[in-house]
Amino acid sequence: MKINHNIIIMGLLILGLSYFLITYPMWHIEDSILEIFFSIFSIIYAIVAGFVIMVLLENYNAINAHIWAEVNALQDLRDYLIYVDNQDDVVDEIKGTVKIYAESVVEKEWPEMMGSSKVDVDTSAEIYEVMKSINKIEVTNRSDAVALSKLIDTVGSITTHRTNRLYSSGEKLPFLLMLFIIISSALVVFIFTLLPIADTIIRFWLNGVNIFAVVFIYVIIWDLSHPFLGTWCINNEPYRDLLSRMYR
Repeated sequence: MKINHNIIIMGLLILGLSYFLITYPMWHIEDSILEIFFSIFSIIYAIVAGFVIMVLLENYNAINAHIWAEVNALQDLRDYLIYVDNQDDVVDEIKGTVKIYAESVVEKEWPEMMGSSKVDVDTSAEIYEVMKSINKIEVTNRSDAVALSKLIDTVGSITTHRTNRLYSSGEKLPFLLMLFIIISSALVVFIFTLLPIADTIIRFWLNGVNIFAVVFIYVIIWDLSHPFLGTWCINNEPYRDLLSRMYR
């Protein structure tokens, strides 16, 4: 997986740079100035990294929420069909169009959400087919009228959840902000390496802990900015489960 290569390369480069600077110091900076600068810069780094993680986590949770809301609406659409009386052919046709729509999410929209190109959020042809099939319901009693009203309202909520899902999936971390995180992460490690620590073993241990923390922050940011590829991967299992229970 790509993230593993990035972690290994970044970790090795930073570790090698730290070892080189500890073993062969090239600059002599007054200790008090270096400590003050590191304190200020590390605070700035922590604030920016924390803000980025918070924003990405909110978007990650929003995508999850929109997916489950859409799946729940699709389940409601299927369940409301029980109130349609004596129109089995129409009910089967509606279920068929809902199934086709769920399949289109898994097979067509999901790969687009995982990609970097812009996703079309306009109402899809599959949803229009669902609308057309619902429009075939004949209102012969009060139950049919209530069912038709509920189905129309539910289709409206499905289109809303779909739009929100596609829009949130298209939200990416700006390149310049990601570049700032990478550069500032390297600077945090670099500056910490220059801090005056007399004991070499302790210095290596502290640098190791610092490198681990910085790389871990980078991993979290990368992972949350790629919600369909990383460790906390959002998958299409809810739609697959819906498909397996469509005709229960």
